[in-house]
Amino acid sequence: MQGVRKVLCLGILGLTFLTAACSSTSTYTVYERDIITGKQLLREGDYVDARNDFLKAAESEKRPGALALAATASYKLNDFPAAAQYLAEAERAGKLDFFYFRVTGYKALVLLQEGKKEEGLRTLGTYIQNYKGAYDSESIRELEFLWKRSKVDLPRLEKLVDRQLTEYENAEDWFSETRTGSLDKQSFK
Repeated sequence: MQGVRKVLCLGILGLTFLTAACSSTSTYTVYERDIITGKQLLREGDYVDARNDFLKAAESEKRPGALALAATASYKLNDFPAAAQYLAEAERAGKLDFFYFRVTGYKALVLLQEGKKEEGLRTLGTYIQNYKGAYDSESIRELEFLWKRSKVDLPRLEKLVDRQLTEYENAEDWFSETRTGSLDKQSFK
């Protein structure tokens, strides 16, 4: 009788574990689907729908990436208060890792857009120094030149930041898929 109880308890425990594992997998699948769809819409210039997908992803899993991307779409819609709000939420949501540059770059752009030149340039300087340390890009030199001159040409700054984010995020994607490329620290030893 006691052996049957043990088997029954282990069966219930296994079923509970399996249900929890499937549940978290499906949540992640929903998150990933919304991020992928949102990124495609962002590339196509459909910023409203892109933001909606990123916010749906953030509802399923509160991660910095979804919020950083929602901030990007909001910035593109000239909704700077929403962009600032999503960036602040992304910073509070956890370790930024992969999305550090997106949060910092867009935070600088939002601050500059809001007329907070000194704070925006300081944030842009932080972005530049950290980006240079992580990834080599031709466009970072141009951005650094504008920053050193305290030149606030927002359309130009936005294009440069977007180009750098695309370069870096593509390199990150490539590295995560292949474990090779410009972000492979082992190849430099």
